[in-house]
Amino acid sequence: MKFKDIPILIFVLSIFKISTAFTQINSDSISSLAPSIEPVDSLLLPSAALVEAPQNTPDSSHMILALTDPPVIARIKASTERLNEIQKNINQKQDALRDGGKAFDLEEVSKAGDASTELESSLQEASILRQAIHSLRDDESLVDELEYIEESIEMLQASVRQIVLSYPEEDLSEYTFEVVDPITDAYDCNVIENTTDKDNLMYSTHAAPLLAYTHPKLKPHFVGQDYLSTSAQVIKSGSNYFIALSIQIRSNRAKETFGGLEKGDAMRLQLINGETVIAYNMKRSFGIYDDISNVTNYSPVYSIKKDYLKKLSNVELDKVGLMWTTGYEDYEVYEIDFFVNHANCILGTYQ
Repeated sequence: MKFKDIPILIFVLSIFKISTAFTQINSDSISSLAPSIEPVDSLLLPSAALVEAPQNTPDSSHMILALTDPPVIARIKASTERLNEIQKNINQKQDALRDGGKAFDLEEVSKAGDASTELESSLQEASILRQAIHSLRDDESLVDELEYIEESIEMLQASVRQIVLSYPEEDLSEYTFEVVDPITDAYDCNVIENTTDKDNLMYSTHAAPLLAYTHPKLKPHFVGQDYLSTSAQVIKSGSNYFIALSIQIRSNRAKETFGGLEKGDAMRLQLINGETVIAYNMKRSFGIYDDISNVTNYSPVYSIKKDYLKKLSNVELDKVGLMWTTGYEDYEVYEIDFFVNHANCILGTYQ
């Protein structure tokens, strides 16, 4: 401070003391001016003390993130993908209810509940969560809101998985179906008969290749074979009809990637004319790993209505969709006449 500035400072301090005295006399009338008056001591504090004064700085453990930050973008993307997976699961089960032709039980959620209502409610919740993601904004509540959405999605996914569709009047979990080695030559209707149990006569076609799949990035590692291959056969047991699958996945981590095939979940058979046939798994299968061949084997058995089997006997197949516990997967079929051959074989031999 220059020497000539000292009189000015003294004048300012004098004015401040007068203002303070007047404020004490009539504080109510000039209370609105109080914020503009700084304490005398603060004017006399050295500059270092002013720097060290407490300030409102954000806690490093609660840093404010923005929607453009890479961690936030990644979490939003992951949440959106999980919602898409959940919605596919819900839609698949809704289709199963519409096409099943039977009343299904809702297990593990509410014995008296209605599966259709539960699925519709879950679909609405998924829509609300999707809107919540789109409504996220750059503010201090972003992190908390994102965490709430993630937790809600996790609970919704668990809830949807608990909605298990099953036939209450049929329990085929103890049935054993022998899968014969696939026949790769031109199809010849050759039915296997099991007449040892006169009360439950069983007839089946020979297992044959149905579909195979290898992700393009994995093809260099699976020369001459496929990552996932599936053979199938059509079975008639009493008045019931079934499609037995033998799924082989050449990986010791198949259970982590695919999970399993839960009892009551659907298989979607899409025909080349756009129609869809639904069959339902009656045999829970979560894979058996063979460490010698490095193959995980699944053996679900799907129940199918006779009328649907007749439809398969007339129209070629386009895709097969399986509901795994980790999500729904569609597989293109190259043996498009598989069910035309096998369904006609069974239906033509044993009506």
